[in-house]
Amino acid sequence: MPSVTARLSLLLLGLLAGLSGSAPARADQQLDPGLKDVVAQAIAQAQCFPDRFDSAVWYKLMEPRLRRLVRDEAERMDVLKYVYCETHRTGAARLPPGLIMALIDVESRFDRWAVSSVGAVGLMQVMPF
Repeated sequence: MPSVTARLSLLLLGLLAGLSGSAPARADQQLDPGLKDVVAQAIAQAQCFPDRFDSAVWYKLMEPRLRRLVRDEAERMDVLKYVYCETHRTGAARLPPGLIMALIDVESRFDRWAVSSVGAVGLMQVMPF
């Protein structure tokens, strides 16, 4: 289970993508053969999605938006998975995934290892204390 900081960071990632102002993903953007393999693997491994359809929609819509910010495919897919899972946990107050992604974009530009001048760390720049 990821730490609270990691979970919050991922939640903000979803929000940022929705507010980033980038054009919406188009179906023809998914014709990249490499992307098809990566998305198929992510869908197969998704543990928090209610069904495979939800998983496929989430990854196919959000993955192209993160390509320019998160170059590493594995890292990109991890971020997407955790944002979705944390924003859809049962028994927890839910925030929109796009809001979480927008916050991560603003706070760290999706750099998991970011540290601010005042000591805030991670995707969402949470203070360690």
